[in-house]
Amino acid sequence: MNICIDADMHVLHIVPNFLNPIGGEEIFVRGLTYHLQRKYGAIQSIITQSNTRQKDIFQNSGIIVMSLPVWRVGNYKILSGLPTVLLNNRYDVINVHGYGDYAADIICLLKKLGRLGNTRLILTIHGIYGLKSGYFFSNVP
Repeated sequence: MNICIDADMHVLHIVPNFLNPIGGEEIFVRGLTYHLQRKYGAIQSIITQSNTRQKDIFQNSGIIVMSLPVWRVGNYKILSGLPTVLLNNRYDVINVHGYGDYAADIICLLKKLGRLGNTRLILTIHGIYGLKSGYFFSNVP
């Protein structure tokens, strides 16, 4: 499915470490938001993990950034308050950057339950880390 971005569309990006970019994923999102804003004038928001236990909302280059506290259960990172944010705001497109995490799980569940309406979902995995890990731990000769 192709998604055409219009100037009045609200695009939400969910990226784990936007505030402290340590890899290609976060740097890619910075470039993507810049180009969507510059070329299409799209309204954009970013949800990321907080550096503290506090929720914070601020603007970064015209983009609303919301950092949410993170609770860890093993390697699983739970973004505190994410379902409330998703249900209380209207997004035309939600782009989850990463996979196998709480954000993707919650968004898919809410979509399946019909709570996100016509919101289109995009999952951008940024590499094959999970595939490499799966292959490493498998018994494939």
